[in-house]
Amino acid sequence: MKTKRCLFLLILTLTWLIAPSAQVCGAINDGIIAIVNDDIITLKDLHEFLSMIYMSVTSTIQDPQEIKKIMDDYQTNGLERLIDEKLKVHYAQKIELKIRPEAVEKRLKEIRTNYASEKEFQDELIVQGMTLNDLRQKLLDQFKAYYAENIEIKEKIVVRPQQVTDYYENNREQFLTPEQISLNSAFFAYGDDQHTAQQNARAAYEILKDPQKLSEYPQGFSEVAQKFSGTFAQNTFKKGQALPEIEKAVFSLNINDLSPLVALDNGIYIFQVTEKTPPTQSSLPEVKDKIYNFLFQQEYNARREQWLKKLRAEAFIEIKD
Repeated sequence: MKTKRCLFLLILTLTWLIAPSAQVCGAINDGIIAIVNDDIITLKDLHEFLSMIYMSVTSTIQDPQEIKKIMDDYQTNGLERLIDEKLKVHYAQKIELKIRPEAVEKRLKEIRTNYASEKEFQDELIVQGMTLNDLRQKLLDQFKAYYAENIEIKEKIVVRPQQVTDYYENNREQFLTPEQISLNSAFFAYGDDQHTAQQNARAAYEILKDPQKLSEYPQGFSEVAQKFSGTFAQNTFKKGQALPEIEKAVFSLNINDLSPLVALDNGIYIFQVTEKTPPTQSSLPEVKDKIYNFLFQQEYNARREQWLKKLRAEAFIEIKD
C-alpha cells in the first residue's frame, strides 16, 4: 500500500505537476509574498502548494531529466501558478459556484485510504503543517477552481465536424505513415584496422551476391555476416528515421535485394531487404477522434490563457519583493 508520499496524490488531478526548489523545502516562515484581492499568500502557502504537487511528480514520473525540467520551470513560475489558482477560486465565489460537501468528503476518504492507519495519515498532516480542516479547505478550493474553469472554458468549446474534416484535408501529410522497410544487416567496424574491415566486407559481399557461393552457407545472410564481421542484425525503420546514406542505399531495393557496400565513418554496412511496407494514408474516420481532441485542446489552451489574463487584469495583485 502506498504510504506517506501519496497523501495528496489523489487531489492533484485538479492542479498542475510542479516541484519545489530546495530553498522552499527548507525552513518555512509565514512571511507574506503576495496579495491577491483580499487574500494573502505566504511562504507557507507556497510551500504546501509545491510540496503536494512534488509528491505527484515523483509518483508518476520516473525520468530524472523530466523531473528536473519541471522543477526548473516552477522554481521560476510556482508563485504565478498559485496566484492563478487563487483567481479561479475568487471567480468561483463570484459566480456563487457550489460544491457539494459530500464530494469533498469523498475525496478526503480516498486520500485516507492511501495510508496504513489513521495515525499515519494524521502524522503526515503534521509534517505538512496542516490540520484536517486545512486539507478540507484546500480540497474545496481545488474543486472550485477546477469547475470554474470547466464552466468558463470547457463547456463553451464546440468543435464542429466540418472543422475536423477541414483540418484533415489541409494536413493530410500528418496522417501519412511513411514507407517502412525491414533488413538483414552486417556491420564491419573499422576499429584499429580499417583495411581488414574493408577486405572482410568485400569478401562477404562477393559471397552474398553470388547464389552459387552463397549455397555453401545453409543459413544464408546471417551465417556469412557472422563469419566475416561477427555481427548480424535485423532492423525495421520508417523512411526518415535512418541515416541518409543508408536510406539512399536501401529504399530503392526490392525484397531479397542486396545493397551495395555502405561506407560510414566508423565502418561498412551490407543490407538485405526482407520486407517492405508502402506508405499508407490514414482515412478521416480512423483519425477523426485524434483531430477532434487536438482541436479541442488547442481551443482550450487559447481560451484558458485569455480567461486567466482577464482575471489577472481585473484583480488586485501585489507581489512582495
